[in-house]
Amino acid sequence: QVFYMEIKLLEKKKFNSKTFILINLLSLKITNNGKIFINMKKLFCLLSLFAMSYVSFAQPTEAEDFTVKDVDGVEHNLFTYLDAGKYVYIEFLLGGWPSCRSSVPTINEIYSGFGCNEFELVVLGIFGDEENNQVATAFRNQTEAVFPICSAVEGLGAPVRDYYGVEEFPTCILIKPDRSVIWENDPAADLGSIQGIQDIGVNRNACSADWPIADFSGDPLLLPVNT
Repeated sequence: QVFYMEIKLLEKKKFNSKTFILINLLSLKITNNGKIFINMKKLFCLLSLFAMSYVSFAQPTEAEDFTVKDVDGVEHNLFTYLDAGKYVYIEFLLGGWPSCRSSVPTINEIYSGFGCNEFELVVLGIFGDEENNQVATAFRNQTEAVFPICSAVEGLGAPVRDYYGVEEFPTCILIKPDRSVIWENDPAADLGSIQGIQDIGVNRNACSADWPIADFSGDPLLLPVNT
């Protein structure tokens, strides 16, 4: 079965390359008077493929173990952190994306505001495209990022990005000790601020270099002391 719809076309050259790809996929027939005949069977199949693709990339709600290596050569194993009762905050990055660069000051604040990865929160920046250590290091230096950054290639960030199906950058997630995953688009959570992360249950702590002058909450016995 086919039906047609009329479109307003002054000239055929108004079709761009994406239009012609769609025409090819659906076996559309274009008449001189601007009518398009659509093969409904092919349209249904195409929509089904889109639906399956959406389902396959549904946001995971449970974490899978991984080990990544930052540009300084330090390894970070997810389950080791979680089993120690820590939360893991991941910022998925893309090297040349301006929005990723502009997100760094906020992530720096979160990293420093919860104790520089020494206490209840571990912050990691993970590249998931084709960035190597050279690109990741340049990104860190240019943006003055203070949190660990792992490249997609040598740092093994690509498989992590694939598991979470991240397509937009930057994207952040918070993984809780029980291995559940909170996404930044969760209306019940605010992962973009120190207060929002505190509200989830993570206690603030000072970086050891800032002790004993610190703004923190929680059990002070968890903090280092000067000797």
